[in-house]
Amino acid sequence: MNKPFKAWRKALEGWQAAGPIEFRRLARGTDDAFDFLTEDGIAVEVLGPLETQVGTYPGWPSSPSPKRVSRLPTLTSSLVP
Repeated sequence: MNKPFKAWRKALEGWQAAGPIEFRRLARGTDDAFDFLTEDGIAVEVLGPLETQVGTYPGWPSSPSPKRVSRLPTLTSSLVP
């Protein structure tokens, strides 16, 4: 693992110590992932990534094949407390 990934992993371990974390894939329109912020008067709109279908898999328009889609990194879009 590279240094930034190790730091990200350590941060997740700290969050998990405080309580359960939900991990899920986010894409444009999955605004419900942040519903817990509504009671604080905060509205969140997820603007991306813009997904399309690559065969039977969700992916990005530039993805060359479904096998490639499964290997694309999703670190920045997968963490929801």
